[in-house]
Amino acid sequence: MLAGQTWQPVDPRTATCRFIHQCSGWRNPRMFYAVRIIKQMVEVDYFGEKQFVPEYEYFCYCSNLKGLDALQLHTLYGSRSESENWIEQTKNSLCAGKTITHDFWVNDILWQLSSFAYSLSVLMRYRGDFWVWRQEHSTFREWFIRVPGKVVKSGRQVTVKMPKEYYRKAGWRDFEQRITTTMTG
Repeated sequence: MLAGQTWQPVDPRTATCRFIHQCSGWRNPRMFYAVRIIKQMVEVDYFGEKQFVPEYEYFCYCSNLKGLDALQLHTLYGSRSESENWIEQTKNSLCAGKTITHDFWVNDILWQLSSFAYSLSVLMRYRGDFWVWRQEHSTFREWFIRVPGKVVKSGRQVTVKMPKEYYRKAGWRDFEQRITTTMTG
């Protein structure tokens, strides 16, 4: 839908448009504002002739804010998106809003422990590698915290014994090695 709109250039890489559309289930059509930014130029083959065509990244907004154009909405919602991500992380990763007691002080200490655990996992991901760092907290928790295994102390060493079939075993061992190396080295 966005590719077929009439775009007004803002600069050599950016163009904007606005259009009216009624989504399925809506009673009335609404105004949409879109921004198109050239992400990269891609070489394509048209009947044996090589050409470079733009590959776009699209952003589309339906907003009731008056007096703002597509680029202003894009800037506004872009700055707000970081806040939205933090709220989502707080709710889902720190389990905010899921207090299990009716005692303020108990909930307070549970919140602080949850916040500490989250911060510790961020530090661990940062000390690991870029691929691990880019994972969502819930994915990280599933792969590296909720590990099927048993912590064993033997010969002055603490190890984690995991089933041979655990699909993240090699990744966990690599991650553990990186953490141990960066923390002690």
